[in-house]
Amino acid sequence: SKITVHSNNAPLDSVLSRLMHGTPSTYAIDHRNKKVYITQQVKIQTTLPRGYYSDANNVAISDAAADSIRATSLVKQRTGNTEQKLKFEVGAGNNNGKMPVLIQGIIRNARTSEPMSGASILIDNRYSTTSNQYGEYSLNLPPGEYPLSIMGIGIRELTAEINIHSDGKLNIDVQQQVPTLREVIVSARKTNNIRSTSMGIAKLDITSIKRIPALFGETDILRAITTLPGVKTVGEASTGFNVRGGSTDQNLILYNEGTVYNPSHFFGMFSAFNPEVVKDVELYKGSIPAKYGGRLASVLNVNNREGNKKNITGSAGIGAITGRLQLEGPLDKNKTSFILGGRTTYANWLIGLLPDEYAKSRASFYDANLGVSHRIDSSNNLYFSGYVSNDKFSLNNDTAYRYANRNFSLKWKRALSKRLQGELIAGYDHYQFETYSLENETNAFSMAFRIRQLFGKLNFTYFKSAQHSFDFGLSAISYNLDPGTLKPGKEGSLVTQDIVETEKAIEGGAYFTHIYSPTANLSFSTGLRFSVYSFLGPQDVNYYAPGGPITEGTRTSTITYS
Repeated sequence: SKITVHSNNAPLDSVLSRLMHGTPSTYAIDHRNKKVYITQQVKIQTTLPRGYYSDANNVAISDAAADSIRATSLVKQRTGNTEQKLKFEVGAGNNNGKMPVLIQGIIRNARTSEPMSGASILIDNRYSTTSNQYGEYSLNLPPGEYPLSIMGIGIRELTAEINIHSDGKLNIDVQQQVPTLREVIVSARKTNNIRSTSMGIAKLDITSIKRIPALFGETDILRAITTLPGVKTVGEASTGFNVRGGSTDQNLILYNEGTVYNPSHFFGMFSAFNPEVVKDVELYKGSIPAKYGGRLASVLNVNNREGNKKNITGSAGIGAITGRLQLEGPLDKNKTSFILGGRTTYANWLIGLLPDEYAKSRASFYDANLGVSHRIDSSNNLYFSGYVSNDKFSLNNDTAYRYANRNFSLKWKRALSKRLQGELIAGYDHYQFETYSLENETNAFSMAFRIRQLFGKLNFTYFKSAQHSFDFGLSAISYNLDPGTLKPGKEGSLVTQDIVETEKAIEGGAYFTHIYSPTANLSFSTGLRFSVYSFLGPQDVNYYAPGGPITEGTRTSTITYS
């Protein structure tokens, strides 16, 4: 039947109330969207209850009645706080059916009405989906009553109950987790950048590194470094890096104070550092502290974790081409702890997928880490670190390559007084590279070079006052270098043996740094490092005629140094 109401200059709410009087119909006004919803026997609500959001009194459920949607709200008051229990009803009829129904809608920003992409919609902890770039979502599930949760990055979590009768739409506006700002500046360690006199330092903890997408599921520390400003990778499948135009050999890479000469595995696709035992990584791109020497471009300092001092824990992982194992725990509860890690690869199946000319290629690597920390007393601590790695690969079963790293260090840290702290470090580094071929008996050869070094460091930090602090110390490195050896690979090989003389040297250094802070907002840092390099014997040194080519014919004399 037709109902007619005549009115002049009356409020819309009054007119609709008179119009619906005595009928089974009801209405709801969405003042924000300037829409009127008319339903039969079911009253709908177009706004969430007052106080649901801390900074928004009324947030609309836009188009709430479209496509057979009914939304109601149940509000429960609590002293000093307001607790809201939302309930949405979708569709019409009863909810006794078992056939799945489709609900869909849009998740939008309550403040701006912009679609919220990446919002997670979870119903009954069983049915879930994520809104697309337009904020749209859809779900198939049986009719019934379920708990509903909407959450996501930048979204304040919304919880409610949903009663689904049939197919329908549910468009929901959600509140942002953070307030909208005119300008958003994303910065890392903003306060540290202005509270420290050391410029160009990037520090990454292992938790942050593990969030970066990984190649073959293997977290790569060096690949994470290449995401920092001023750092570039030398190739798509390489862990080598350049810092601000410097060459790769001008990066000092330290692992628990020891020098790592080749920080890569598997053709450079993986870094040599096991992420399961690493604590954090520091990269000095500029203003390198005076305590470091020997390189020009950067210093990468990788530190191990100490291990759990209370309980024995472990982890293991299997990836597409690598496997890893980690174990840590106390040796003496709350005093001595250890951490042990290992990795290996089983990548030959992947190489077998290459074209036939590479079918006989092989590649493998392993590395192992051991760290032990011991608390002697409140002023003294001991730390031991050991690292061993080995790589071997061959192409077409012709020439094979092999290289290995060995690093061991022992550190004694002591609080000499309330203001003076010191640490004594001693260690051994080893790197060896070898190329060999054994296929052709007459041309079989083995060519290798090796570097070994012993090092010691003595570092002190003195806090004189709030305005003055000092860092100073000494360091020494003893080098033993085998530049190259060429030997026959088999007994019948025609290759002539050639061994370049071993070279030895010692490098010493002393440094001093003073940080002066006259005020809380102003600091000055001055530093000085003095290095000396001495070439040691025994060694034969050849002298040649000036201005001529360096050949046997132009050699004038040879002096042997003992």
